[in-house]
Amino acid sequence: MVPPHALLEHPRSDVTRSRSLARGRRLSQLVDGQLFTSKLVSPGSIVIGLTQANRTIALRRLEPFIGEWTMKATFSGARPGRAAFEWILDRQFLVERSAIPGAPSSITVVSADPGGKSYTQHYFDSRGVVRTYRMTVAGGVWTLLRDSQDFTPLDFWQRFSGKFSGDGKTITGAWESSQDGSHWEHDFDLTYTKLEPRRQSRKGGL
Repeated sequence: MVPPHALLEHPRSDVTRSRSLARGRRLSQLVDGQLFTSKLVSPGSIVIGLTQANRTIALRRLEPFIGEWTMKATFSGARPGRAAFEWILDRQFLVERSAIPGAPSSITVVSADPGGKSYTQHYFDSRGVVRTYRMTVAGGVWTLLRDSQDFTPLDFWQRFSGKFSGDGKTITGAWESSQDGSHWEHDFDLTYTKLEPRRQSRKGGL
């Protein structure tokens, strides 16, 4: 059986095997306890029906964000803030709620793109600003990019790159901006530090 990652990343890499299968036959794969199916519509070609499998794999890559973090920014007047990441709607979306004194409070909702290799971050803040960013998480690096108009005019380009520490407890990153999409300037550094999960006290004692 062709492994799920082979179907997702190299859909035609097993042409010899697919040619030996009858037209219309289905391939089933078990991913995280769920069964997904793709269909062979003709010899030598596979129509990927593993959209939900793509989502499952993509969402699993977001698991390191889950929890509460302190945030430290380097722009003028910034004081330490907080961020919390959690799943919503049956773990289909990742939400971040963040607040840093001296900056707008914000909520972001992250959705996995159909191909399973990138994401869209939907951003909302206390000024009423609404934006979307293209997002990737790969090799321990988290990136965000806004280079086109969406719900808000594109007055300037923005991008962020943050690197997870080896233990996953720190994200060290920086925001940059550009007026033309070619020449980028450093805006400010932003560091996330993960807090230990809160321990619930037992009844009648600590």
